[in-house]
Amino acid sequence: SIGVEPGTEYLRSDHTQPFPICNDVLYLAAYTPGESGYRENGLYKYDAKTNDGLTLVHKFNSAGESKYFVPGETRVIGNSLFLKVISATGGIHDELWRMSESSGITQLVKSFEGEPGAYMISLKKGYGNLYFVKHDAVYGTELWKSDGSTGGTGIVRDVNTGPADSNPWYMTECNGKVIYSLHGSINWAEL
Repeated sequence: SIGVEPGTEYLRSDHTQPFPICNDVLYLAAYTPGESGYRENGLYKYDAKTNDGLTLVHKFNSAGESKYFVPGETRVIGNSLFLKVISATGGIHDELWRMSESSGITQLVKSFEGEPGAYMISLKKGYGNLYFVKHDAVYGTELWKSDGSTGGTGIVRDVNTGPADSNPWYMTECNGKVIYSLHGSINWAEL
């Protein structure tokens, strides 16, 4: 673990899972020294039941790629850890990744490359799915969900058709559901 530096960029006080725990294993973003002094960003784990210390699960930036795992934008759902990655490869954009605790595989679920100005925030869980807020030029700011597959990741509903925002905010996990407020086309705010 010598030379491993925790990644704290983008951490805010409103992040509810900056250091997620999945099956009694703690996960965190961290840097290690790379070639030519470049810091490599990766997903690390700490399992108190072993003497392994911090171990690398997945390195996000290698071979000329520039990616950063955002520690405050994570969510544990079942045996999976969903995480937001900001990539500068091919233009700055967000990516949704999933790490399976059972298989140990970390893979890209969906890249929002080629969508200028698009972003995703506020990852939450409900009914075994991941829910998040995504903004883009096609749908505006709307609620999206993912079952962990590329084909199962998409918009829940375009409440205000086209690029008009519905602004789903104050998302709260409650008894397997995600409750939130939004701005509908008729009423100002709806639950």
